[in-house]
Amino acid sequence: MQTRWVLMVAALLASAPATAQTPGAPRGDASVSLGWLHSDVSALSRGEDNWALGRLTLAGQAGFYWTEHLKTEVVAERSDHEDVFIGESILLPAGRTAWRSTQHDIQDTRLSIGQFYQFGRNTWAHVSVGAGVSVTWRDITSETSPLIVYDRSGQQQLEPGSTRTSADTRTNAFAALALKAYLTPRAFFRSDLQTDFRSSIDNLAVRVGFGMDF
Repeated sequence: MQTRWVLMVAALLASAPATAQTPGAPRGDASVSLGWLHSDVSALSRGEDNWALGRLTLAGQAGFYWTEHLKTEVVAERSDHEDVFIGESILLPAGRTAWRSTQHDIQDTRLSIGQFYQFGRNTWAHVSVGAGVSVTWRDITSETSPLIVYDRSGQQQLEPGSTRTSADTRTNAFAALALKAYLTPRAFFRSDLQTDFRSSIDNLAVRVGFGMDF
């Protein structure tokens, strides 16, 4: 019985109409995606855990087709906040030890532009690979605790705490793998994986969403 169902499904797929999407290359497409962003934060953290994992992102994608297979795509993306914690002990004269901690609140805004090659022609699903340039603007709010020294007499504050804001901009190359699966001749589900890198991986984004050809 199970074999019969498998054969029936295979027959339906084989006989599916070729017009899974609007015939010919679309002029472009637009989509909205939710994503999960994993980022290297070693510039902020001095510990072994140098990654901010699983930040939720909202992304808008717009693509322009040059041919049926070549597409230029722009992605604008905004991440949720993430806290990066640093604690450090400081050795003072006379053998005293001071303790200070800093909590960095980070949020990223990202813009990517790349060239993609889309495999397949007029099918229900297309896989594409691409590469390009990604720019990340990171807003950082840092809250540093008072500098406390501990000795036999108890604890003493040497410096007050502080709060400051800063920004960091990073430009990386990226490589991407994407899937575009049609729900109607124009509407589609999409998912993609994008890796930003320089000397090592800087960001890894996984996204899923929906869009339309136009």
